[in-house]
Amino acid sequence: MPDPADARRPFEAAAWASALTDADAERVYLRGRPVDELIGRRSFAATILLLWLGHEPEDRAARIFEACLVAAIDHGARAPSAIAARTATASRSGSISALAAGILSFGHLHGTVVTGLMEILAGRPAIPPFDAWAEAEVASRRAVGQRVPGIGHRSHEFDRRAERLFGLLAEAYPDAGAPAAVQALARAVGARASRPIPINVDGAIAACLDAIGLPPVLGDFTFVVARTAGLAAHIAEELERGQPMRTIDPSRLVYDGPAPTRVTVDGGPRRRSSIRGPSIDE
Repeated sequence: MPDPADARRPFEAAAWASALTDADAERVYLRGRPVDELIGRRSFAATILLLWLGHEPEDRAARIFEACLVAAIDHGARAPSAIAARTATASRSGSISALAAGILSFGHLHGTVVTGLMEILAGRPAIPPFDAWAEAEVASRRAVGQRVPGIGHRSHEFDRRAERLFGLLAEAYPDAGAPAAVQALARAVGARASRPIPINVDGAIAACLDAIGLPPVLGDFTFVVARTAGLAAHIAEELERGQPMRTIDPSRLVYDGPAPTRVTVDGGPRRRSSIRGPSIDE
């Protein structure tokens, strides 16, 4: 382990420095914690937050972050990133190259909108109400032809994933202001459209990450970490079931997996949140 005194030496003494990780002849260290001691004692979500935040997260922060990872893990085989990954797999470009193809398909309409909304939320008033702020924010973005990230969905009238995340967030962080700010943005967008516009999963994730104190720059990475697991599954299935060099037509997709099944907790159905606020991202 490096001598802590090294950190007090002038930066110019070293070519470059990092406070994230280190390794010696016996151990790997993550923010000073031996990784072998984290194994079996910290969840993957808590370990990511340790690395990203620089300190051990509260249990409630780790639970909310893990919920965000579950919420974003996949959105069906028709999602642009899944089609890109499967197409690259069909050409037998290699699994890692196929994964990269899927990630490279993320853009401001799919996959990388969490950071944008977190940046907007960072400029909200200190205390509610947020309606005047939201209206001004929506107006300024519409004036230059920009969407409000995290609001609206091309296939869901309301996003049940967002509903669930807001419910968990209300339980863990009842005083968080981000949920009300996101809902104010959705109302402002809906008023201009003359109909309710849903908050999508990215909008809910942005509110969750704001509440646990994650810097906005890491918002999109949260989505990518989660969706990488989904893309890996699509790549593996394409290798197993798809014909090499096939043309993948999303309109001809037929789902033949297990029928929908309710998730239960302690033998009973999981309680649904009552938050359903006005709830073309995915």
